[in-house]
Amino acid sequence: MPTSYEELASTLENLRDLLRQHDQQFWAKRIDDDIHFVRQTEVFGVERVMTYFGGMGSLNDIILTQARGRSLDSAEQQLVNDQLGTLLNRSWHYAKELLGNAT
Repeated sequence: MPTSYEELASTLENLRDLLRQHDQQFWAKRIDDDIHFVRQTEVFGVERVMTYFGGMGSLNDIILTQARGRSLDSAEQQLVNDQLGTLLNRSWHYAKELLGNAT
């Protein structure tokens, strides 16, 4: 079954929330801005999501090391970075699929 815009928007909301919890406000804000476009089924929002991946300083370079101003221990870091990786993977794959279906 093809990915829906709603699936991407929901995944982006989860990603945004995780980033906010772990003091990554810059990326949380950018993603929040694009959730609106994705919910409106605008390809523009999906295209912007794809620009977050690849290259230096991109979203997939982030390693979460703190939450609400406190440092995470190594077990916590592993857990949240696994969650982050899963959400990033889903976001990228959903966006890529939607862009493939848009052409």
